[in-house]
Amino acid sequence: MNDPFIVRRSGSIAWPSKEGLTVRVAGQPLDVGLSATAAVVWSLCDGRLQVSALRSYLDEKFPDQHEQIEHELPRALAILEQSELTRTAGHASSGYPVLQVATAAFWPGLQERDNPIVQLLARRYSVVLVSPEQADLLLF
Repeated sequence: MNDPFIVRRSGSIAWPSKEGLTVRVAGQPLDVGLSATAAVVWSLCDGRLQVSALRSYLDEKFPDQHEQIEHELPRALAILEQSELTRTAGHASSGYPVLQVATAAFWPGLQERDNPIVQLLARRYSVVLVSPEQADLLLF
C-alpha cells in the first residue's frame, strides 16, 4: 500500500506521561510509552486519514516545524505499528474514536486504568484518562 489509512486498534486505554502518553491495549502484556509526537499521531489515527493526509494536517497545524514532521512522522508510525497500537488498511474504515475520561470522588481505591467501566468503554473507544477539566465523560 503506497498511502494506507491508519487505524487505532481496539481496546486501548491511555494516560498522560512525562514523555507524552502511555498506552495499554487489551491482550498485550506491556504498556507502551509514546513521545509527544507519537501521541499526537496516535490520536489522529481514526481510520479516515491516509498517511499523506496526516502529514498535511500536521504541516498545517505546525507550519514552522515541517522538517521535524518529515523526520518524526515515519518514526512515530513505525513505533505505533510495531507496538500493535495501530494497523494499516487499504480503504477508509471506522476506527475507534477517542473518549477522554476522568474520575472524581468515585469509589475508594478505584484504579483508573484497571476497572471494569474503563475496560468496557475501551471496547468501543480509544480511552484517554485525563483530568476532570479535560474530560468528555466524568465518572463520579
